[in-house]
Amino acid sequence: MPYLEQSGLLPPTISGFRGHHSTETVLLSLLSDIYTAIDRSQVSLLALLDVSAAFDVVDHELFLQRLHLSFGIDGTTFKWIKSYLTDRTQMVILGITL
Repeated sequence: MPYLEQSGLLPPTISGFRGHHSTETVLLSLLSDIYTAIDRSQVSLLALLDVSAAFDVVDHELFLQRLHLSFGIDGTTFKWIKSYLTDRTQMVILGITL
């Protein structure tokens, strides 16, 4: 996250997993944008997509092959995606304050 933020690779509207950003922040920003559009007689459309478990049901090797062969994704980008999908674990530790 620090690299992405320092490099300007995260849009300022992305709130997830960022310090000093919250659900409330993003909702207030969203409401502000909608109200501004209404004031300008513009149409607003909101599409929400939850992909939190999307990669749990995809064959990772097949997905990686498809990215490489069909879409030409390779190099650093391919390695980054592959590392994200390979040997992932998740852990919850209770009782420890970070």
